[in-house]
Amino acid sequence: MPLNQLEQNGQKNINITNNQGGTINLNIHDSSSQNYETEDLMAVQAFSKVYYQLLVTDVLVGGSAIIPANRSLLSNMVPIEIFNSCSELSDQGKEKLETFPAIVCRRNTEYYGKTSLSQSAWYCRITGVLVEENVIRVLFHSLGSFEQNKLGDQQNASCFGINTDCMLTDLNLTGWYVHKINIFNAFDKAGITVMPRPD
Repeated sequence: MPLNQLEQNGQKNINITNNQGGTINLNIHDSSSQNYETEDLMAVQAFSKVYYQLLVTDVLVGGSAIIPANRSLLSNMVPIEIFNSCSELSDQGKEKLETFPAIVCRRNTEYYGKTSLSQSAWYCRITGVLVEENVIRVLFHSLGSFEQNKLGDQQNASCFGINTDCMLTDLNLTGWYVHKINIFNAFDKAGITVMPRPD
């Protein structure tokens, strides 16, 4: 029998049996933990508790979500006050949008708010907006991820402003939405508790 027997049951669970009573020092790196940059922490402290933005895309490229221009910040996709101040993406509008926490995800693979169990959504800060020909490239920095099904879950969907009564929801259509919702309250109700938030 070996002196020390090590068994790993998944990413974080490690069992060690020391058969001769020695001391074992073990440092475990939790791969789910996130190291936040100073800019992340400063941005989070300035995050709105009134609005959040939802970006649903088919194309994620190197820290950016590509959204069709004709599906971005339309009058039926954002509160009127945000449409009036941000939809033309002036410098002031972009700056304002950067103060709203964001959820970035790919389109759902199913209907009524459901999607593949392997799909993740990212809680992010927006770091820039580039207007290109027929698309808008929204640059973001991830602050954490969670199971995307939590957004469309029947008990959670209304907390995030997503109507799951229809077959097609906001999560089935590419688009850049803004919801007048405190995302931190929505996270709490959905049991998503490890995301950084303002004091």
